[in-house]
Amino acid sequence: MRKPFSLLTAFALTVTPVTASAQAQSWLDLFDPDRIAEGLIQYGILAARTQVDLTYQALTVDMLAGRAVLTELELYPLPVWDDEGACKVSVDRVVLTSAPAGDIDNLRLRASLYGVKTHRACFPPDSWPMFAMLQLAEPSVPHATISVDYHIPSAGARVGAHVVADGLMAVDLAADFDYFWFDGSQDMEEPEPVAFLNSAVLSVENLGVWDKVSNILPPSLTDPAAAPDAVTGMLSQMLTDMNRAGAEPGDAPPPLTDAQQGFIAAAATAWGGFLAAPQRLVLETQIDPDNPQYLDFVYWEEEPAEVFNVLAPRVSLVPSAATKALPADTIRRALSAEETDLSADEKLTVGRALVTGVGAPRSVNAGIGLLVGLARDGDIAAASALSEALEPRDPRNAYGWALIAAANGAEGAMARLDRLERSLPFADILSVQAEVQGDRPHPLDPLDSVAAVKAEARARLTGTGQPRNYMIAAMWAMIAKAAGDAEGSALLEEIDQRAARAGTDATEAWAESEARASDLAMEAWIGQDLPARFGRQ
Repeated sequence: MRKPFSLLTAFALTVTPVTASAQAQSWLDLFDPDRIAEGLIQYGILAARTQVDLTYQALTVDMLAGRAVLTELELYPLPVWDDEGACKVSVDRVVLTSAPAGDIDNLRLRASLYGVKTHRACFPPDSWPMFAMLQLAEPSVPHATISVDYHIPSAGARVGAHVVADGLMAVDLAADFDYFWFDGSQDMEEPEPVAFLNSAVLSVENLGVWDKVSNILPPSLTDPAAAPDAVTGMLSQMLTDMNRAGAEPGDAPPPLTDAQQGFIAAAATAWGGFLAAPQRLVLETQIDPDNPQYLDFVYWEEEPAEVFNVLAPRVSLVPSAATKALPADTIRRALSAEETDLSADEKLTVGRALVTGVGAPRSVNAGIGLLVGLARDGDIAAASALSEALEPRDPRNAYGWALIAAANGAEGAMARLDRLERSLPFADILSVQAEVQGDRPHPLDPLDSVAAVKAEARARLTGTGQPRNYMIAAMWAMIAKAAGDAEGSALLEEIDQRAARAGTDATEAWAESEARASDLAMEAWIGQDLPARFGRQ
């Protein structure tokens, strides 16, 4: 009897009138990017369920923001040693973020987990004594994050991880790569990583773990008087053994290098400081910022001591970034309306710190206030910092400062110009270019040769050596084309195409600029008798 009833019920559901909210939907809703992305994630979850049982309460997706959120996630891994099925992992909230829609230059992935709870049965039985020692029945992680930020144009990458173990410790890892990708020229199936490292830092902060483990460590490691010597001896033996592993069989191990000895000395000093105030230990590379180091993993297997020679690791109590924070008095003086005794270099340093939030709490308006005066006085570094700070907040003003910075070769300014032009109205671009140019006269020296005229057109078109200005570039290109030069004609055509691609809203603005360019070109053509001058070349 149940089967006919089920069929009738299913038929009834198909003919039941839909609700008003469902009637309001259209076929276009099926192609909503958020709905499509949510469906893809759900298919991924279905695939994951073939490997582990899992459930969740809700999934929300915002494609424009590059964000997906899972709430109340529960997993049942069923490891082979868990005969009772006690292993369960619950996560209150999982947040996945990527680069916002439209950002094609960056590959970003950030996974943040909140309220992670598990059971010791999820870990191999060998680790259970450790949980007993740490008095953990159900290990919990209030927060954990892993992030990868890859910049496609430069191949630079930043990798980070942050984990807080409740009642134990907080662990932070950050690595900055000048270049990172894979070399598949020899074997595309197993490409080798190619990595040039700028810096790496691992920080472990004590949140209670020291109280639980200090009693079981050897007294020589916890006695402030004996600990430095004990650490020195222990690390010396470890590194000697490491060097022996890279030596030929039967040969004596190479002596410790200067870099290894420096590492041992720093570790002994840091351990003594930690015993006096058990708060944090930091392991950090000491790489010259202007000389990124290639990570040659294959060579390091043969010469393990080279790891220390290349990376120069050091153990300390605080990361080097913390020691580079600006003095509070310097910031106070910079923000004070009464005190104006800061040098230009100090204003630049504080201004950069305030707009970036590195070295001082971010205060964009205050930082801009310090940088504007410097930039108006011709400080190119200040102009570049201003354009970077204003880009996401005030694109029009950012474009003006980027014009000046790019003309003087500031790093990244030319790329910023191109990015800003993708979002600014063409009329605004022409207006800002005219404001930066002002009433400065145009030089006459380039009129001595067609080659010099074309050089002026290229400089003004690109913004190399001189502020980018499409009207002035068109003027020089018109002169070159009138002289019968093919490249001058191509340059003028490129400018015309840029204006045409800007749309009908820019037609009037470009018509005025083009007319002005034509008047200036004609004035030079006749007033300097350019037909006769170029005809003699």
